[in-house]
Amino acid sequence: MTTETQRRRRIRTSIFLAALLCLAIGSASNAGAAAFVNGSFETGDTTGWATNCNICLGYSGYGSGFDGSYWALVGGAEEFAYYEQTISGLTPGTTYAVDFLIASEREKSDSLFVNENGLFQQKFTAPPGNGTTIWDNWVSKEYLFTPTGTSSTIRFTTEGIAPESQYDIGLDKVSIRGGAISAVPEPTSLLLLGSGLAGLAAWRLKKSA
Repeated sequence: MTTETQRRRRIRTSIFLAALLCLAIGSASNAGAAAFVNGSFETGDTTGWATNCNICLGYSGYGSGFDGSYWALVGGAEEFAYYEQTISGLTPGTTYAVDFLIASEREKSDSLFVNENGLFQQKFTAPPGNGTTIWDNWVSKEYLFTPTGTSSTIRFTTEGIAPESQYDIGLDKVSIRGGAISAVPEPTSLLLLGSGLAGLAAWRLKKSA
């Protein structure tokens, strides 16, 4: 076997191994990712959520601008209510964002609190409706938290908000996303590295040809 043939075989092997690395990293980045169950309430019930609600869900034809056919009714006027869910697969020390939609019931600016494990509570307020229909002015909000463990309980609640200050508030499209803050390379960065190695090996093979 000539030296040139051996060199080309080594380059082809490098391309193959780099491709395998990309596939492995891509699979690892999707495995065990943190996520909310039934974040848009499209099961038509409160599957995945712990709640003390009385009337739990709004539905299509009752409000507009929400995600899908259902959304959660978080009491505030007639009763205090909460919805919470424990999220697993978190990386301690990494900051995550909980994204969600909220809408006021009527002409008041209705609010709710969000906290992680009962801590770091933050108040979010939705703008008032247009005065002709209810729950018709949905806005996107973001709650940031940095877990100390691999799981956290995220709670949405109106507990502690004075009933006379608002009606009820709607909640929908709850999701979670995370970003890297640690020194450990994230799967996306490693995937780019693997792709770069594969591209470099292919370029060397083409050049030698």
